[in-house]
Formats: sequence, C-alpha cells, structure tokens
Amino acid sequence: MSKGISPIGMAVSDHIQEFLGDPEFRAEYERVAPFEALARLVTRRRGELGLTQAELAAQMGTTTSTVSRIESGQYAIRARTLQRLASTLGIDLAIDAAGAPRP
Repeated sequence: MSKGISPIGMAVSDHIQEFLGDPEFRAEYERVAPFEALARLVTRRRGELGLTQAELAAQMGTTTSTVSRIESGQYAIRARTLQRLASTLGIDLAIDAAGAPRP
C-alpha cells in the first residue's frame, strides 16, 4: 500500500490488487485460493441446510474446530475429511488432477 494512504473506504478487491505485485503476498494468495473457494461453498451449503458448525461437525464425526478451520479458508484439508464433508453436505466431490503425469 502506498505510504500515507488509508485502506479505510477502499474496496477489498482493490486492496488485494494493490498487494498482488508483492511476490510473497501473491504466492500466499494463490496458495489459499482453493481453500477459500471451498470455505465459501461449505458455508453456503451449511446455511442452506440450516446447520450450525457444531451440527455439521457431529454429522461428519469430527470437531467443531475442524469445521471452523475449513470455513476459515486458510488451511489444507485431508482427502478423507473432504469425502465426509461432501457426503454430509450432499454434494459431489470431484478431484481434478490436471497436468502431465510425472515421469
């Protein structure tokens, strides 16, 4: 951010664009992008089902803390947890392994 300019009143998307020029910020932003997309999907679907985080956790057989971490959009999630999450939320899970196979 430019010195002396306050981010107050600035759109979040504009603020992010300003920092994307920093390689360290960009790397972290790109690293968490899929986790944030999953968080939005989970939060929306949980709301549609009228479930609290605690209720979703109980149905998944996990902890409220785990659901909270998923919905924060900042952490990787194990494949088995993804499977339980998708099953509990009634959504399909598809994993796309794009790119050429390793030799």
